[in-house]
Amino acid sequence: MHWQKHLVAATACAALAISGLSPVAAAHPDNGMLLFAKGPPAHAPAHGYRAKHGYRYYPGAEIYFDINRNVYFYLQQGKWLSAPTPPPLPGLDLKDFVNLELDTDQPFSLHDKHLRLYPPKIKLKSPKK
Repeated sequence: MHWQKHLVAATACAALAISGLSPVAAAHPDNGMLLFAKGPPAHAPAHGYRAKHGYRYYPGAEIYFDINRNVYFYLQQGKWLSAPTPPPLPGLDLKDFVNLELDTDQPFSLHDKHLRLYPPKIKLKSPKK
């Protein structure tokens, strides 16, 4: 009888693993059988979950700062670059920003939308080289 419980539990675990269900780490109080919960395994993200990325967008300079990775994104000579510090822009006010929460790790892919939503009060120009 003891081995039959283990066989049933092992078979149930295998069947649930195939179906996407995951076992709960507790046994039923009456019969000692494992309880199972519907949903993804604990190590997997929920179906449909999208990671959110937080940014500060500086409209006057058209610069993004990734608050999790501590990286700035800015446009220079038609290309988006990333760096640990912002480019040297006279008049750049790091207190004038908009908080953004996006589904992408490339905020500049939505730059046209951000330009419409948050037009710069004063457009800062890069110093001439």
